[in-house]
Order: sequence, then structure tokens, then C-alpha cells
Amino acid sequence: MSATLDPLALATPGPWRVCAVNETVVRSNGIDVCQVDGDYEVEYERMAADAQLISAAPDMLAALLKVQAWILRYHGPITCEPFTSVRAAIAKAGA
Repeated sequence: MSATLDPLALATPGPWRVCAVNETVVRSNGIDVCQVDGDYEVEYERMAADAQLISAAPDMLAALLKVQAWILRYHGPITCEPFTSVRAAIAKAGA
């Protein structure tokens, strides 16, 4: 029987930051989390923007989990669109 693993426990702990030397690399405590790939001569700005967005992922997930907990505590389960979007983003992150 295989144990169910928590995908968040397997992820590289934050904070994630864009590398100062190469703005397409996301690092955490000296560990490369990812590098956005593409044609550096043509797509560098897009690649750097993607890396910036990726680096915010742990912080955004933590914020969404707090929002979800607050809503559930004070309003209970609700089905309005903003809350549905919060729950969908959390699920997409594997939490």
C-alpha cells in the first residue's frame, strides 16, 4: 500500500525569489526551483515576467489558504464566484 503524499510537503520551501544574475531562474535558499526557457534574444522580457510570477506562487498560495480559512470560519461554505475561484486555485496548487 502506498502512502498518500502531500504535494506541498514535497515542494521546495519558500520564499522563492528571482535570481539577481539571471532573471529567468527562480531560487530558494540557494536551490534552483525552476528556469523559464525560451529564446533569450527574443523572449527574455516574457521569460523574466514568467519567473517573477512563479516566484510569487508560495506567497499567493499562503494568502489564498488564509482567505479560505477566514471565509469558512466566518461565513461557512459558500458558492459565490470569488470563493469558487479561490478554492479552484488552491486545488490547482495541490493543496
